[in-house]
Amino acid sequence: MRHDSERAERFTRAYAAIYTDLLRFVQRRVETGAEDVVAEAMTVAWRRVDDLPAPLDDARAWMFGITHHCLLNHRRSGRRREALGVRMATVGPAEEAAPDGADLSAIRLDLARAWHLLDPGTRRSSRSRPWTA
Repeated sequence: MRHDSERAERFTRAYAAIYTDLLRFVQRRVETGAEDVVAEAMTVAWRRVDDLPAPLDDARAWMFGITHHCLLNHRRSGRRREALGVRMATVGPAEEAAPDGADLSAIRLDLARAWHLLDPGTRRSSRSRPWTA
């Protein structure tokens, strides 16, 4: 039990000393989601707490490395969501659910125009939410 409390204490000290710097690092690199990226990095760091270096400077470098990898994952996810949004805007519904040809063309044109009028943040959040009919 003592070993677990020592691990938690080491992590807590590193977290308190480094969190703000990590958040600033990520905020300079992403428009939205910086807190989520840092939370994911801290989760990874907690799972790997036995690898956390004891000297604070080494722990800082180690956690910045983890955060950098989480930031890359965040960017890849964003690109996948963007690509999905483009596909959603350009691909029509399944044939059996589609209205007649003229109505379908008008609906797709309206959707494409409306999609491009949205600001990028709204498009991102719209793509990441599940929609029900």
